[in-house]
Amino acid sequence: MRDLHEPGAAERITLPGQCLGTLDYMAPEQCVDGHAVDIRADIYGLGCTLYELLAGQPPFAGPGYGSAFRKMLAHVEAPVPPIRERRPDVPERFAVALERMLAKDRTARFARPADVAAAVQPFAAGAELAGLSQALPRPALPAA
Repeated sequence: MRDLHEPGAAERITLPGQCLGTLDYMAPEQCVDGHAVDIRADIYGLGCTLYELLAGQPPFAGPGYGSAFRKMLAHVEAPVPPIRERRPDVPERFAVALERMLAKDRTARFARPADVAAAVQPFAAGAELAGLSQALPRPALPAA
């Protein structure tokens, strides 16, 4: 067990070459070097989440990706199955934005969350998103 308050412990939590993250949403650079990530890794993870919401499964799900190694290798090397193959009704411009979020090369991804928001905002226009959160069931709070 590591004492996280010990001097220098923060630098030793993960070693070079180790990865940290949830396999279905892990950016390629996280699989290679967990110390090399920046906000673009989160943008990749958001892209995986949007992909799953649209397709019903993350980009690299199924029997061909049963092991952690195969899933990480897919994030690093395999092309993401185009969302329009699984959901032809997804607008082309949205598919292009999603593809950019899921670029293997982080320099090809959106650089900032605001850029992602600007790219997907036109597809949310007219949606009653505020009412959506009010329609969701709320968990009961414990009695005080």
